[in-house]
Amino acid sequence: MPTAKDDLPDFREAFSLFDDRGDDKIPKNLFGEVVRALGLNPTEAQIKGTIQNLKTDRISFEEFLPLYDSLAKKKDNNMTEEELIEGMIFLYN
Repeated sequence: MPTAKDDLPDFREAFSLFDDRGDDKIPKNLFGEVVRALGLNPTEAQIKGTIQNLKTDRISFEEFLPLYDSLAKKKDNNMTEEELIEGMIFLYN
């Protein structure tokens, strides 16, 4: 899991800010806002792909963490065109 144990209290706090019912869950439609509040910048397509198979309309913190991690891994593995060009220029200089 990319999230360190030291980060869990911060993640829990950010997550709880989006809990509109006090049931330790967030609405599925706010998943993107929560991950963005935690520093990721996924596309809407990535968000929809991540939550499309959820059977409930609300996400618990325990369900949220692996979903967050899957997006974080995609972020680490996807290079923008600009980053690719910069890397190639660096290699050839």
